[in-house]
Amino acid sequence: KRIAGNGGSATVQQLYELCFCLWTLTYECNGSATIRSTFLRDHAVQSLVDLVSNAPREKVVRVALSALRILAQCTADNSPNHWL
Repeated sequence: KRIAGNGGSATVQQLYELCFCLWTLTYECNGSATIRSTFLRDHAVQSLVDLVSNAPREKVVRVALSALRILAQCTADNSPNHWL
């Protein structure tokens, strides 16, 4: 099944794999404030929030929520004040 989005569509598996990649990157945020601010700058946070709201499968929601949780708990210095 394909999910329509802005300018294209993706399968549930592709959404899951994208979330999984973003989730793995979040484990680096405590070592670098740049990673956390890059997630915000590139709208990855908003995309993860949108996936939590609209994902057709629980596995996508679970990975997206986990990534958001890790980003919210990031302790790296120089974090943006308007994070969430």
